[in-house]
Amino acid sequence: MKKVILIIIATFVLSSNANSQSGWQLVNLNTNKILSKIYMFDNIGYILTDSILYKTLDKGDSWSIIFTGLPNLDIYTGFFKSPDLGALLKTYPYSPVPGKLTTNGGKTFDEMNPQLPGIGGIISVFSIYPINHNVIIAAGEEFDFFPVWHDGVIFKSTNGGQTWTLVYRLPSNPSGIIGLKFKDENSGYAITSTGLHMTTNGGGHWAPKAGFAYSFNGKVVCLSDSFNDTIYAAGNTLSADSYYFRYIRSIDDGNTWSLIYQSEYTARIRGAFFLNSQTAWVVGDAGLILHTTNGGADWNKQISGTTETLYGVSFINSDTGFAVGNNGTLLKTYTGGLVGINQISQNVPTEIGLSQNFPNPFNPSTVIKFSLPENTHVNLTVYDQLGRIVESLVDSDLTTGTYQFIFNANNLSSGLYYYRLSTVNYNQTKKMVILR
Repeated sequence: MKKVILIIIATFVLSSNANSQSGWQLVNLNTNKILSKIYMFDNIGYILTDSILYKTLDKGDSWSIIFTGLPNLDIYTGFFKSPDLGALLKTYPYSPVPGKLTTNGGKTFDEMNPQLPGIGGIISVFSIYPINHNVIIAAGEEFDFFPVWHDGVIFKSTNGGQTWTLVYRLPSNPSGIIGLKFKDENSGYAITSTGLHMTTNGGGHWAPKAGFAYSFNGKVVCLSDSFNDTIYAAGNTLSADSYYFRYIRSIDDGNTWSLIYQSEYTARIRGAFFLNSQTAWVVGDAGLILHTTNGGADWNKQISGTTETLYGVSFINSDTGFAVGNNGTLLKTYTGGLVGINQISQNVPTEIGLSQNFPNPFNPSTVIKFSLPENTHVNLTVYDQLGRIVESLVDSDLTTGTYQFIFNANNLSSGLYYYRLSTVNYNQTKKMVILR
């Protein structure tokens, strides 16, 4: 099977969502710290920030602080592979590099050995990846000022971070090793600003992947999981004081590359999440959120409702996701960030139907789904308890398929409401509750 690797790299002029409502909701964490990374695993999720680790057990409806013992946590050096397995490091003030490892979802944290075996320079770790409870890979740079030199370095531990071995050195690499991702316990990638390096024996040996056709002189931010041998990365390249977003593809495991998409934009990409080979989100400066559903051929700018810089994004499924950033910014969406009416399936349903809105109760947005087995004129209307029309959501001809409407009730007060789907031969009404 051909292996496909796609790389996203940053800035642009993109299409904007025509609807002025936001598909994202602001969640209050009562903090003004920088929220740097978020990892979601269905019900369980984690948010990383300076000296604090947050955890949710209910898909982000509530968050609690489970760890406060690592000041100056760097935004590049925390990673959760699963609900149970995660590692935290800090890079400042460089060597030595203290860290913590949890194998039970944050119930306990074990100290990792801060001493990394270099050659006398200053070591800074940019990325860490616990392959399992024992095998951990850490990567970054070793450098000095007199004389000036920078090498990329990769370290491996086989005993949960108690001892480390230097397994790879990349001489004269100013950016160091800035990303790690493993497809399984043996095969993984390390990424620099100029190319990929691969291991097939669990990080014991690394080799460069030749043929990287484009120069990426900005930070590469994120490397994705493997989707049937398809791998993605996201980041920035800088030219003449402007950042560019590039989407490039390899169909031969990184040996040759082709440009899929490029445009110019004023904000930097800071984080990315890849749901599958077609669907992805990237986030960045000034509240930037971009979304693709066709493998990167087109990108749509979503309305985030914030101007804060966003550093991380993670989704549970195609609808439910989160983004984090400056000033304690935590955003949540139940709609994939979409607003208004969207066709989510062109398959012909067996019968017409109106689903219960989700979430319910809600504040301020909810999703209403309905199915049409034939082309018809559709009215979707919201009523108050007295039967008065308060919102006309849909009044148009629609083709067969399944649709969802993202309803934002910012202009309505708390209380019980009804929504009604009407066609030529069908009427159904359901209740929903706005709870401020």
